[in-house]
Amino acid sequence: MNTIARIGIAAALVAAAAGAYFSPHIAVTSMRAAALAHDGAKLAGYIDFPAVKESFKGAINAKLAAESARPGNQNGMAMMGNAFATLVVNQMVDAMVTPETLIRMVNGDQPQLGKPAAPPATGASSPADRALGDQVDASMGYEDLGHFVVQVRKKGSTDAPTGLVFSRDGLFGWKLTSLRLPI
Repeated sequence: MNTIARIGIAAALVAAAAGAYFSPHIAVTSMRAAALAHDGAKLAGYIDFPAVKESFKGAINAKLAAESARPGNQNGMAMMGNAFATLVVNQMVDAMVTPETLIRMVNGDQPQLGKPAAPPATGASSPADRALGDQVDASMGYEDLGHFVVQVRKKGSTDAPTGLVFSRDGLFGWKLTSLRLPI
């Protein structure tokens, strides 16, 4: 094999490795652009809704279990109330995990349990919508080779950030599969 072929193969391998490494950044940027444009259909292509709903249900049920295990919450009425709340969680999460709610989360808003998301503005995005990128603190990085985490919150907020966990979907693809909510 001649030197030019070896250089070409090496360059192709480096380009493929760089593409694989930076692919979640591209997916997050594309998802954010869809959120800012209020394009729920395009945004939905980056989301595994069943997986996101299951992670959300798990977080809420864990919070309910922790509340019922606290000292002073051991009475029968509190335990029955938590059992009933667990039954309601599934329907509530199904209603909350929508493209519109996820648009708000990507823009740094915290979800509020029991309150439906206000519908986003329709039509072309306004200059205020395009400026949302300047109003969000975000950090991102690999958790491991198969998971990439984006932490978002409103700029200047002291609230804990919302974690958006992306999982690898093929070699270069990424989908939102889990939420880490500060609840």
